[in-house]
Amino acid sequence: MRAWRDSAESDALDTLLARVLAGDVPRMPASCPVCGRAESAHLYFHARGEGRIGGVWVWCSACRCFSHGTVKPPAWWSNPDVVDPETLTAAPEALEELAERIDAHWNTRIAPGVSAGKP
Repeated sequence: MRAWRDSAESDALDTLLARVLAGDVPRMPASCPVCGRAESAHLYFHARGEGRIGGVWVWCSACRCFSHGTVKPPAWWSNPDVVDPETLTAAPEALEELAERIDAHWNTRIAPGVSAGKP
C-alpha cells in the first residue's frame, strides 16, 4: 500500500475545507482537488466539546494526499460513534478504514440551510 502524502501538493485539499467552512457543503465523498478523481475525497472533523477547537482531516483515497490541522468544527457537526479518538493520528489511516461510514454520517449531518454544493 502506498504511503500517505502531506506535501505542498496536499494544500489543494484545503480548498475543500475552505468551501465547507464558508458554508458550501458538498456531499461526501467529493471530487479530489489534487488528482481530480470523483468520489474519492473525504473530510472529517473531530470536535473536542461543543464550541471548542478540534481536529480536521481532508484526504483522498485515490492519490493518498492528506491535510490535517486544527479548526473549530461547524455548529452542525457531531462526531460519529464509529471513530475511536485514540486511533487518530496526523495521517488518516484509521479514518480511511471508516471512510464510507464517515461519509454517510457527514451526509446526514449537513444542516438544512447549509448549501449542499456539488462534489
